[in-house]
Amino acid sequence: MKRLAIILFILIIGSIIISSFFFIGKDTVKEETKLFIREIILLNESQLLTSEENEEIKLFFESLEALNLPHPIIEGIEIPYYDVFTPPTENEEFLQYISVKYDQVTATVSDTDIHFEYILYNEVSKNPEEIYFGKLTLRSSDTDVNLVAVHLMERQK
Repeated sequence: MKRLAIILFILIIGSIIISSFFFIGKDTVKEETKLFIREIILLNESQLLTSEENEEIKLFFESLEALNLPHPIIEGIEIPYYDVFTPPTENEEFLQYISVKYDQVTATVSDTDIHFEYILYNEVSKNPEEIYFGKLTLRSSDTDVNLVAVHLMERQK
């Protein structure tokens, strides 16, 4: 009986170790999405979008300027799934968060929400003083990518 328990324990531990190899080196965010986010932050447009959609992207970044928010930083940041905590990126006096959320619409079509959030903390109380939030929604299929919605940056608090 002890041998059976030891053998089962070894098999369970072994299966955990073997299954962990499948996840080593895999990123939590699809590489194409990271490249798209990088492109729109650096260029304020994307080759994947139409000229009308690129105008909406430019309006999104203009909403940052209108609120006196710094342009997003992309170099060296980690882009997690929405609601997964990662350390923030310091961007001037704000803490910047960029995250994504995927929704499968059909077997071949998915929506990607790209969330931008800026938080300014009070230096004395360490409480959030100002919170800004904006979102871009893309619909992608096997053949193309479309900009579905743009929620300009707005002050939440």
